[in-house]
Amino acid sequence: EPEEAIPLFREALRLSPIPPSMHIRLFAIALRDSGQYEEAITQAKRATEQGPNDLVAWVVLTSSYSLAGREEEARSAAKEILRINPKFSVERYQKVSPQKDRAAVKRYCGALRKAGLPD
Repeated sequence: EPEEAIPLFREALRLSPIPPSMHIRLFAIALRDSGQYEEAITQAKRATEQGPNDLVAWVVLTSSYSLAGREEEARSAAKEILRINPKFSVERYQKVSPQKDRAAVKRYCGALRKAGLPD
């Protein structure tokens, strides 16, 4: 559950002088899925800075921008997804997402579509 994970991520990141990009990305996912879009954007941007070719971090950033109503930034971030993977498909991403909360997957995949990513 995102709400339970957020304080644990905060503590883990506080204790780690140089946290792995994956931990930052997972923190951003928990924030996005709990509706804390602005903080999710901050953390996802941090993950993309550490890993400029981290597709999942860009997906989290794009969907967070879109869900926050920041359309122009969402479209710009979506271009990075297509730079990394020109064959990216929201439909395929939705099918392979390991997330158990399928309503959350549907919500953020809708946000990816709104940002201009192809089905």
